[in-house]
Amino acid sequence: MKFKVVLVLFILITIFISSTIIKASEESQLLTDIPCFGSGICFEPEQPGGGSSHPGETNLFSTFISSTRVNNETLKAVEIGDSIYNTWLGAKNYPLKVMAISTATGQIAINPQAADLLLHFLGNSGNAKINFPVKKMIQNSNSNSEQVKSFVNHINSVLEAAEVLAMENKTRTMYLKKEATVQLSRNDGDNWYLALGNYRIAIKAEIIKTGNYYSAEIIYELRDYYDWHLSSEISVFAIASQGLFELHMQGLARNFHNSGQASLTASWNSGQRYGFGADISWH
Repeated sequence: MKFKVVLVLFILITIFISSTIIKASEESQLLTDIPCFGSGICFEPEQPGGGSSHPGETNLFSTFISSTRVNNETLKAVEIGDSIYNTWLGAKNYPLKVMAISTATGQIAINPQAADLLLHFLGNSGNAKINFPVKKMIQNSNSNSEQVKSFVNHINSVLEAAEVLAMENKTRTMYLKKEATVQLSRNDGDNWYLALGNYRIAIKAEIIKTGNYYSAEIIYELRDYYDWHLSSEISVFAIASQGLFELHMQGLARNFHNSGQASLTASWNSGQRYGFGADISWH
């Protein structure tokens, strides 16, 4: 009797393992149904009825995703920032906070974005700000500034990808696969440098083509996690980064997410780019 029970259990376990392996094999096949090649271009499977396959992804952009992924470094910074907030065990530096508020208030007319973000940090809510003036920053900055040069490169990357991914008379949506990082310096303007330091870019584009003529509706999104660092030599309005970092630890100020978007339309013939024939208009 015991032998029969063991035999039945063995058969049932064997059937379960076999079905699991088959299912895993089928799922693995589904995940690899989109072939990619050395060029970095991936193709969608052929459509039912024998329709030809069409590129769905390049090195930088993809039509298979629904947003630009937040980079791991930012996720880690947010995790650390949350974990150390209001953990200070010593006396809290209220005089520094009062002085920082007064100093930032006096800078509103000179460096409005830098002052506004510092005051929001000192306000200690931790609430996200979502109205950073991306269009203003690009339009009001020198053409040799890092923010403008990066913007031009990013828009040209959209045009290049669209010439691979756009479909004839059919709107298609693509996203930048990974955030692009932009590092500013004081040469790029104190207001923007002190407001951001560095920031990340996400892009969404609705693309379409008619023959060799292309158009794209682009959302250019700036993302930034506003925080200060213990070891940084950067200061804002003569307030050291270390002091602001300690205010966050003391629960007297708080890091927050900062973002903003700009919308624009691009129209161009195949091969044209920003500054070389492509028509780029802001909304």
